[in-house]
Amino acid sequence: MECFEGKYKKLEKIGDGTYGVVYKGKNTETGELVAIKKVEFGSAEDGVYTDVVREMNALKMLREHDNIVKLYTQYVDVKNNHVYMVLEYMDTDLKKYMIDTPPSPPLTRSIMKQILKGLEFCHTNCIMHRDLKPTNILVSASGVIKICDFGLSRQASQVNKRYTPDTGTLWYRSPEILFGATNYTFPVDIWSAGCIFVEMLAGWPLFSGDSEIDQIFRICRTCGTPTENTWPGVTTLPGFSPKFPNWNYRQLQIRNITDKNTLDMCRKIVVCNPSCRMSAKELLKHEYFN
Repeated sequence: MECFEGKYKKLEKIGDGTYGVVYKGKNTETGELVAIKKVEFGSAEDGVYTDVVREMNALKMLREHDNIVKLYTQYVDVKNNHVYMVLEYMDTDLKKYMIDTPPSPPLTRSIMKQILKGLEFCHTNCIMHRDLKPTNILVSASGVIKICDFGLSRQASQVNKRYTPDTGTLWYRSPEILFGATNYTFPVDIWSAGCIFVEMLAGWPLFSGDSEIDQIFRICRTCGTPTENTWPGVTTLPGFSPKFPNWNYRQLQIRNITDKNTLDMCRKIVVCNPSCRMSAKELLKHEYFN
């Protein structure tokens, strides 16, 4: 198979990232397994190259945390228009893990705690992931969690910075993005983490819409249609319509989940109004983890 830098060898394809293909690889000098992400890019104007640079920069900033996948090195193949990123190898991702081994309550607690620790570090360093989902959370054989695929990540340190309202995987996309907000910030990642949390608890995706409007309606049916009382400013968002069905506000209920701390944890995350969602730092202090 293909080698580069004289030391990394691709072994087999194991998945696809936001813009590239991921291979299982090996360090030919040490024998250590690695993940090699291969991204094909065009000009800086087409957006792909810019996002590759952003991902590499984000991973370099976050490389010291135990719950963020480590970037070992990168290599630009100018001749063939490829960028290779050599990353820490993990056994599987959370989506496959949930199918093969439905997490027990203690394991769900451990996984959620590690996800929140990784997010807290991202947010402390002013980075929004913006595409948190089970396939972007890696799991080792020993149960260690690593957040990966920062191809859609953005710095959130600039005041009044506007971002695209069309980002993130639909089932885990926050209400503010679905309603067309462009000045969103870290709560978008908290919503995604909440959807993943409920999916681990319940065994199926919380909101599995087949279109943006279907996703919005599924959220509103479960949480209630937002109003100016429950979410000040929501009616001014471009994706909100006064013609939406008026589902009444209700507390989140999850079938077969009766533990009060578990339910309260879900309700602190799966909240339409982003200003009412707890931060990762606050959630880590929740009674659920005690």
